[in-house]
Amino acid sequence: MRRIFLSQVNSEFIELTGDQHIHLSLVLRAKIGDKVSIAADGYIYSAVVFELSKNVTTLKVLTKEQDKTEPSIKIALYFARQKNEHSELTVQKAVELGATKIVPVRTKFVSLQASKLDRLNKIAFSAAVQSGRGFVPKVEDEIDFDKALAEIKEYDFCVFAYEKAVDIGLAEFLKQNAKKENIKKIAVFIGSEGGFSDEEADRAVQAGLTPVSLGNRILRAETACVAVLSCLMYEIGGLSK
Repeated sequence: MRRIFLSQVNSEFIELTGDQHIHLSLVLRAKIGDKVSIAADGYIYSAVVFELSKNVTTLKVLTKEQDKTEPSIKIALYFARQKNEHSELTVQKAVELGATKIVPVRTKFVSLQASKLDRLNKIAFSAAVQSGRGFVPKVEDEIDFDKALAEIKEYDFCVFAYEKAVDIGLAEFLKQNAKKENIKKIAVFIGSEGGFSDEEADRAVQAGLTPVSLGNRILRAETACVAVLSCLMYEIGGLSK
């Protein structure tokens, strides 16, 4: 079923103009009577195309139900900039797995190549539609590593994946932290293909983060993003019905 995203629905009839109208009527080739799914304000609405004109598509809302696609805990992914196709894969899979915020980060070993922000947000949009998300996570403007560390106070805990970590592995760390009561927001930090530098790891520890090992194998940066998000979703129940 075709899906569109709106900020809110407050009427039985909805008029779409501009990009939403063009996307539905021209790109998706919707016709009168076609069913449309609307994700808005925490709900999923079922609607049909009621009228079509040159500049406006009118939808009629039929049903409304609570959105069950979004995890109860918000997860932000802070990932070091990667080569174009790797960053794009990371964004796509992060959206599919339920990340609610995606932030590219400049680190010491970052790739000189980088997909443009508008390109990454288009990928996020497509992934949200494909996976049936209740909203489209935004890929934020790129920030430097120290600014990313300054934002950790917004979260209940953070996963800092570091290949030189020796004290604790991901599985044990998540069991200790992910199921605590009142957990609302979690951040995940993943380095570039070269990982985090020793100096960056030291600054992360000083900021209060615990370096966490992902095991004895060296994972590619995009694989590490998928692995950590998958394990985290499993622990918080994000892969359950």
